[in-house]
This record gives sequence, C-alpha cells and structure tokens, in this order.
Amino acid sequence: MDAKTLRARYEKLKSEIHSHNYRYHVLDSPIISDVEYDQLLNEVKRIETEHSGWITPDSPTQRAGSKPADRFEKIRHPAPILSLANAFGADD
Repeated sequence: MDAKTLRARYEKLKSEIHSHNYRYHVLDSPIISDVEYDQLLNEVKRIETEHSGWITPDSPTQRAGSKPADRFEKIRHPAPILSLANAFGADD
C-alpha cells in the first residue's frame, strides 16, 4: 500500500475508533464487539509504529476512552487498575 493510501486508511481508522468510543462510553450502545474494536486499534498501532510522525494527540493510542455518561454509577474496584492494556489470560 502506498503512503498516501495508508495515510487515508489511518485517518479513517482513527475516525471510526473515535465514533466507537463515543457509542461505547457515552451512548452505552456499541455496534462492534470488543474483539473487532481491538483489531481496529491494533491496526492503528501497527501503522503508528511504522509512521511515528503521523501520531497526533487525538490518536486513540494517545487517549484512554471517552468521558463516561453521567448516568453510570461510580464503582470502586477491589484492586487498583494498573494498566489500560488488554488482558487475554488469567495472569493478566
């Protein structure tokens, strides 16, 4: 894929992820699975690894979700959440 096409794909992915973040965190109405979301985000990460000059503060890799809707109840986790990385096994 040439650089121009890849850049367009990258920008489209960022826009899609922002939309999915809003639907998930604010509207509480996701339209894709967590696995599908992770695939999109991993593609963005791969592109940013190859083209670090393209990374901007609004990239989904530079942010942690969206502001949750006010209707969500605040909870206290039994143990601190020390990482925003995905957990795929019992040790995670």
